Amino acid sequence: MRKPDPSRGFFLCFLTNLALHFWWGVAALLLLILHFWLDIHWGFAWAASAIWGMEALVLTLLISWGNGCSRPTPEKKNQNPYSAKNKDLFPTEQGEDKP
Repeated sequence: MRKPDPSRGFFLCFLTNLALHFWWGVAALLLLILHFWLDIHWGFAWAASAIWGMEALVLTLLISWGNGCSRPTPEKKNQNPYSAKNKDLFPTEQGEDKP
């Protein structure tokens, strides 16, 4: 099975953060509707959508940075005789010394 790569999935994580913080998008949409209906300034709708996007981007970058700070798990020797490779079970057959 392939190991997950933490460097992948940034865009998917960003879209997930946008979906989880959809209230800023609702606010931006309401402000845009109010712009056309009551003729308020359109900058409020743009500001709400910019806050929505920047909040999601900052949270995604923070999560990505935190994921990169974790220590990698050390490799362990496979002790299971049913799934171990021959060199793990019989190190002298492959020309290696016994541990």
